[in-house]
Amino acid sequence: MSDSGSESDSCTWRVRVKNRVQNVLMAVKEWFMPMMTVLLCGLSLSFMVDTGAQVNIIDEQSFKKLKMKPKLHKFGSKLFGYGQSDSINTLGKFKTRVKYGNQYRSVEFIVTRE
Repeated sequence: MSDSGSESDSCTWRVRVKNRVQNVLMAVKEWFMPMMTVLLCGLSLSFMVDTGAQVNIIDEQSFKKLKMKPKLHKFGSKLFGYGQSDSINTLGKFKTRVKYGNQYRSVEFIVTRE
């Protein structure tokens, strides 16, 4: 997802502390892959921000929790994770308005089985 506005207080960052090396690696990963919380179909959900991703995905379990279920449409392409040879199983796609802070954006999501 892209956000053309400024940073908001609703951004959250996850940090896990296990040992010094892992702590440093996680801090670097979280610096480049922050979490953001958006209002999606009546439910507040956190997503990992990946500015290099071609699509926005939501897993089947999270999709089932949405209060207002959007209609799924056929997704005719195959999805592959970076460097993966096996495709990701998809259920379909939907487009909806998402609220981030005080801004609304129309965003398309691909629903995955994983």
